[in-house]
Amino acid sequence: MNDYLSRSSDLVGNLDSKEFTFSAWIYRDNSTSILYRNLESGNSGIEVNVNNSGLNINLRNSADGSVVAASIPAYEVAPIYTWTHLMMSIDATNPSKRYIYINDKNVTSSASWSAYNNSEIDFTKSSHYIASFNG
Repeated sequence: MNDYLSRSSDLVGNLDSKEFTFSAWIYRDNSTSILYRNLESGNSGIEVNVNNSGLNINLRNSADGSVVAASIPAYEVAPIYTWTHLMMSIDATNPSKRYIYINDKNVTSSASWSAYNNSEIDFTKSSHYIASFNG
C-alpha cells in the first residue's frame, strides 16, 4: 500500500518544542509503514514507523541529534490487518513524563529508550508525510 498524505509547506503555528503528543489509528499490512515523517535534508525532525520488529520513534533536534529514540517490541504493537490506536505524549525535560499507549494499554515500560535528552525537537519542516508512506 502506498496511500499517504503529504504537505509541501510547514504547518501554521508550528514551533520547535520539548513536548510532543501524537495520536493515530493504524491499519497495517506486512510492510513497514511510516506513520508520520517530517525529515528533510539530514536527519533532524520526526519519524514514527511500525514494522514486524515493532514500533520505532525517532525525534531529533535541528543539529541532527536524537532527542528521543525508542522502540517498542512487536508483541505490544499493532497486529497486521487490524485497526489499532496509538497515543504517545513525551516531555523531553523529564523521563518520568513519557507515555505510550496502544489500544488504551500503557506500554511505556515495554519501550527500549536509546536516547532521551533535554533538547527541543525539530518540528518546523517544509514537508510532512502521514500514513503508509514507504519512501
